[in-house]
Amino acid sequence: MSRIWAITIKDLRLIARDKSGLFFLLFFPIIFAVFFGSMYGGGEGRAIPMAVLDLDDTKVSRAYVATLKADPAMDIADFEEGQAKQAVRTGAIAGIIEIPKGFGLQLEMMGRVPAPVLKLVADPTRRAEIAMLEGVLIRDALQSRGAQQSSPVSIEISALETTQEKAMPEPFELSFPQGIVWGLLSVVMSFSTSLVNEKTTGTLLRLRVAPIHSRDVLAGKATACFLLGLLVCGILLGVGFGAFGIQPVSWPLLGLGLVCVSYCMTGMMLLLATFGNNERSSSNIGWSIMMLFAMLGGGMIPLIFMADWMVSASQLSPIMWSVMAVEGGLWRGFDFQDMLLPCGVLLSCGSACFVAGVWRFRRDL
Repeated sequence: MSRIWAITIKDLRLIARDKSGLFFLLFFPIIFAVFFGSMYGGGEGRAIPMAVLDLDDTKVSRAYVATLKADPAMDIADFEEGQAKQAVRTGAIAGIIEIPKGFGLQLEMMGRVPAPVLKLVADPTRRAEIAMLEGVLIRDALQSRGAQQSSPVSIEISALETTQEKAMPEPFELSFPQGIVWGLLSVVMSFSTSLVNEKTTGTLLRLRVAPIHSRDVLAGKATACFLLGLLVCGILLGVGFGAFGIQPVSWPLLGLGLVCVSYCMTGMMLLLATFGNNERSSSNIGWSIMMLFAMLGGGMIPLIFMADWMVSASQLSPIMWSVMAVEGGLWRGFDFQDMLLPCGVLLSCGSACFVAGVWRFRRDL
């Protein structure tokens, strides 16, 4: 029994000596609890960003638009038609509510003519928000007319056209960007833990004695991580192309997005490898951070279910920008100018992590 207790105390002391690992063991669950508590305690939920195009422009339609703008469930922005479609394409708003000509007359003649049809042009990745909007639009139509009947309007939902040839992305085109990002996360963690293992087992020290400069060692690791990341992306796209019929709207822009995402992940790999005193603690810390980024960036939980401050904070997640960069060339129909923002964010994040990671490695070696 004394030997069992000796081993027990030894393991507990080892854990207590690993300060960074102990922090993530004890305090990171609190961060997750606060995260989910903020999500579940968000009250009535976040207002859905939308645009309204009033093609009828009558007294009745203007009253309906005023009702929509006053509804706390929506955040109505003023856009011209072209600007509104671009905002949907880039993910700035969830969709466009199009009020057709004749809307006011049909609403005034309820019961004698067919109900007017509202067109809802939506971002296909935000189906949860769009499903919620159907009830909101009908409710606001009832409120604006003081009507008591169940459905004064009909809702016609369509996805935003990304190109003239492709009116709506296929389901696998919506899911594969997330699959690519999760594949890259696995590459990041594999290389970061292997780098920690080489540092703790003395491999890096022996390479430096060879002599090989530390910058050559890190450059080799980074290059291997970057190339393997691109290989994983290529394999996933090959499976999608061959088995599921995925057809990117722009191969060059998709390639640009994948290069930027892989570069960002490579920089993050170098920085994550500097946390933790051993392979186990480094893996725990790395996966905890990446899981938090994934949740915050909408990779696991739709943004509609998050509080407003969390949606704003999602802009800090490289996962969100990674998904946007891949979707831009895959189905969103981005042009080169549209790709500048997500690619710029990813390149900046990757460079900052690369510099910080190299500095920490040189300090610790």
